[in-house]
Amino acid sequence: MLCWLEASYGRMFFGRGVRPIHVRSRARWRRVPRHRFPVHSNSSTRRPARSACTSRPKAAAARALLLYPTSLDFVHAIWGCFYAGTVAVPVAWRNHARGIENLLYIARDADANFALTTPAILAQLRPRLENSPDARRLRWVAMDSLGDGLADSWQAPRIARGDLALLQYTSGSTTGPRGVLTHENLMANQRHLAASFRQSEDSVIVTWLPLFHDMGLIGNLLHATYLEAQVVLMPPQQFLQSPVGWLRAITQYRGTASGGPNITYDFCASRISEADKADLDLSSWGAFNGSEPVSRETMERFAASSAQCGFRSRAFHPCYGLAEASPPVRAARYGDPADLAAGDGRSHIALGSGPAELAIVNPETRRRCAREEAGEIWVSDASVGQGYWRRPEESAQNFRARLADGSPQQYLRTGDIGILRNGELFVTAGRKNVIVLRGPNYQAEGIETAAGLRPQHVRAATAEQGRG
Repeated sequence: MLCWLEASYGRMFFGRGVRPIHVRSRARWRRVPRHRFPVHSNSSTRRPARSACTSRPKAAAARALLLYPTSLDFVHAIWGCFYAGTVAVPVAWRNHARGIENLLYIARDADANFALTTPAILAQLRPRLENSPDARRLRWVAMDSLGDGLADSWQAPRIARGDLALLQYTSGSTTGPRGVLTHENLMANQRHLAASFRQSEDSVIVTWLPLFHDMGLIGNLLHATYLEAQVVLMPPQQFLQSPVGWLRAITQYRGTASGGPNITYDFCASRISEADKADLDLSSWGAFNGSEPVSRETMERFAASSAQCGFRSRAFHPCYGLAEASPPVRAARYGDPADLAAGDGRSHIALGSGPAELAIVNPETRRRCAREEAGEIWVSDASVGQGYWRRPEESAQNFRARLADGSPQQYLRTGDIGILRNGELFVTAGRKNVIVLRGPNYQAEGIETAAGLRPQHVRAATAEQGRG
């Protein structure tokens, strides 16, 4: 029996000029007898317990939309779901027509029972949702409007390892949730993160990544909770408006782990002035980079621009993950990762080894590729999700793939292309980034490199696609 122990969160305060939300987490997932599953009487733990009781007696196995900005309200809400045995469905909050459309699609697709949000967001939503059958079917709950008396009637749920914990949709998703994760999936992922990143209860994790995204939620917030460490949360909008605020937070709180995709470091290298760097101290920081593929050029450019701030290039931690398996599948150790030269002039970064079993497979024949031959990355591990929500045929095709040699081992098909060399993974491209032009295949990243394109110099437009 897997139980979620109580969450005891500390105070929220704002740093001068940085304005992050600082959370001291003293919570951990442990095996405990059901009669020892406690709720403290302090207000910080009564709020999650209070929200856990909002949908009783049918909270267990129900699905709750979490509609919050990056805040302690989100932290309380997701722990309330874990307290109740409710399946959490984090949703991006965007108060415009496309955002509302996306919200209603997820509510319908997830077959959500109720939605947790703030009074302010609920007031903005009500006039826009009056004529929506999907919205009227939901029970809308503003947690601040609930009394603390609900916490007194809370009872520990029966939570098993295989029970569903989380439906993880991608930002702007118009397809099924990428991550359909059980408590066991999350626990396996946290063990992998702890082994790969070597953080501890003395760590300080600083993140600007949105909490509705797997990297921000699972890789940062839940990982800090697992470690009993500290986490500093910053609104994503603040990073986009002033990326130096993120580096100031790392400086102020002596952050030991923080990061994002390539664009994070490109953005900082191009937007932060020499004057802004004068009071930065990044010597405590271990910087993860989760992209497909990770760019050595990006890392070198950021390291060169931040060397005067005490940042060391060896502090980079390239990694690879995907929502279907909860991040990361592979993570390189701190240091100078190996390179793999590509024929188009690119250099691919080694993403390390790890506990997950990988196979590099020819997607057409379903046979293992020859040594150091590029093929589709297949993953088999306890952190792999259960499939796509209520899509049995797609789930069988992508989550229970088998090799043509008849072996019983089941794999997740990632859709990404990579190479294994001496046990280390090199991701060369995503299949969706392969351009077929008059027969031959071309990697989009290779074309960008050959053209000398930089993220800060490119504007992209996409054609609207159907829901598929």
